[in-house]
Amino acid sequence: MTLEARELLPLLTEVETFLGRQDLTLFEPDQAEKLAGRARELAGLIIEADDRLVLGLVGGTGVGKSTLINALAGERISASTDLRPTTDRPVLYRHRENPFSLSSDEEVHVHEAEPLKRVSLVDFPDFDSLDPRHRQILSRHFPSLDLLLWVVDPVKYADQAFFNWLTLAPQARVNSLFVFNKLDELHGRYAEQAGVVEAEIVRDFAVKLAAHAGRDNPEIMALSALRATEGGEGRNQPGFLALTARLDKLAEKKLRQAIKEFNVTAGTRALLADLETAAAISAAAEYKVKLLNSLAAIRRDSAALIQAEAQNLIRLLGPSWKAGLISSPRRNAPWPLNFILFIWDGLTGLIIRRKAEETRAPAWPRPELISLTGRVTVWRKEIGNPGFRDGSAPVRILATLLDQGASLKELTDNAASALAVRGPDEAARLAGRFRWRFRHHLLPLLVLVYPFLPVVLRWLEVLIAGHQVQSDPGVLPAWGWPDLLNLLEILVGLYLLETVYFVFKLDQAAARKLNEMVEKWAEGLGRSLEMNLFVRVDDFQQNLIRDLETITGLSARKPDEV
Repeated sequence: MTLEARELLPLLTEVETFLGRQDLTLFEPDQAEKLAGRARELAGLIIEADDRLVLGLVGGTGVGKSTLINALAGERISASTDLRPTTDRPVLYRHRENPFSLSSDEEVHVHEAEPLKRVSLVDFPDFDSLDPRHRQILSRHFPSLDLLLWVVDPVKYADQAFFNWLTLAPQARVNSLFVFNKLDELHGRYAEQAGVVEAEIVRDFAVKLAAHAGRDNPEIMALSALRATEGGEGRNQPGFLALTARLDKLAEKKLRQAIKEFNVTAGTRALLADLETAAAISAAAEYKVKLLNSLAAIRRDSAALIQAEAQNLIRLLGPSWKAGLISSPRRNAPWPLNFILFIWDGLTGLIIRRKAEETRAPAWPRPELISLTGRVTVWRKEIGNPGFRDGSAPVRILATLLDQGASLKELTDNAASALAVRGPDEAARLAGRFRWRFRHHLLPLLVLVYPFLPVVLRWLEVLIAGHQVQSDPGVLPAWGWPDLLNLLEILVGLYLLETVYFVFKLDQAAARKLNEMVEKWAEGLGRSLEMNLFVRVDDFQQNLIRDLETITGLSARKPDEV
């Protein structure tokens, strides 16, 4: 083919490569494979193109296709019988010097008619036959035809089946020729008025072609194939002369190549149009915006809901968790701190009459994220109903992605379990920090030793000077029972102060630890939602944007209509 046709090769290759991706969002696998197959076929037509033409005769029952073949050949090469419409295979008419084959199921008639030397004619079974195999044969071989010769008659020209097949033709519009056959029947029926009736019917046929098949200003060749086979003036009919003139021009190699190029161009244009239709571009573009906004909203809302739920956890369940955090350090406090705490708890319990569950270490509670669960459930329904038809590729793919991730209940349960498991561990760590074995007794010990410090120093001084300790009055303590009582009061006061300090610091540490635990729980739940839900939708959204951009870019390179 020419350079212009070969310029379509990169475009078709890009289409095939794009449709071969495994992460397509707008196509079902079988749908993508069919479109990719069409791209491969078109590319193959460009690469393997030659200058041999295949002309397909398409028409309903009894429109005179066999007679037309004989008229074009100028001799009898096709048997026109009443049995012909039952043919269940295509019939190929080729010149002896044209070794062409359409398919393995064809019936071949070799001839030596010079007018058809450059063209292989394929006569197909009637498309309006009751046998469905006839329509299947035509559908299978449609793309292999270069030129289409549509044959109608005064009875069949308005059949809807004809227009349906015409709209399905993959060939370029300029490669369809319309033959209005059996004018001899009009002349036999209307005699002198036949010319007027003929003009009216042909005009009506043109109107119907425009209305039902979008073929504006079609070239209609009205003729009588039967008269043309009789020779003489029958071969000089204007319609027949126009048809043979078109076929005679096919002797030019450039024209034959142009016909094939037009078909490849039309096929590429139709492929890109079907690509847009199959992808539902308009709906996909709207859904892309909807998904982008929805994803941003659910991220924002879920973060706010998780934080609100964290605050609720601290407010509603904080006392219970705090009791669980501080119970172990209080139980493991050193003596006499634990004794004082025991008395303190007993007295406050009698006075305040605290509930029993507040005085013991409870089981770690599991939060129920009702608001968050409801919001995400609503959001999933929103994005799962994108406005495409039910069961379409985006709906199915997105639902599959969401189902592959952990469910929201599973995520929240995992987060709650992690918090419940972490509680006792954090309580144990807190107990290790508040195990005041030495530090608790250090200050009272210093207070106890301090009054004897001058005596000890004087004792050391006397020993260093070499005097007798017993004879030095400065070494002898002058203490009485009142002094010891004062000292004991100070020691008791110190232990009480240390008890208050212990409780205060423990409560502070428990509050910080509780906030830290809930904050990490919220972060963990947020990460789980991100990885199992939002990232999946993000990936789908990015693939959707990529597919839309690719299809838009390919469509922008769509060749002009021919």
